Amino acid sequence: MGTIQIKGQDKVGAHEHLMLEQLFLGLSDNDCVEYADDAKVDFSQFSELHIPLGSSHSISVEKDEILYDIWMDFFRDKKCEEWLKTHNKNDDN
Repeated sequence: MGTIQIKGQDKVGAHEHLMLEQLFLGLSDNDCVEYADDAKVDFSQFSELHIPLGSSHSISVEKDEILYDIWMDFFRDKKCEEWLKTHNKNDDN
């Protein structure tokens, strides 16, 4: 589980997670677009998104818009959590 806050213009390219499902909860002023497989969803504040296991998904944040959400990862099993070790720690905090 974690949070992210970014002011656009920004994007995360299409990718898949074969080891986890995700839930996203839009926080205040969240205003971006999420793509999952063939769906396009306006992801606004206080809305919730579910990214199913293995779904190809991406997100775009237009200029001066904000991505601000909480994400929750649900791993298939304990071994799948090893994937977290591939992420870099943010030393800015």
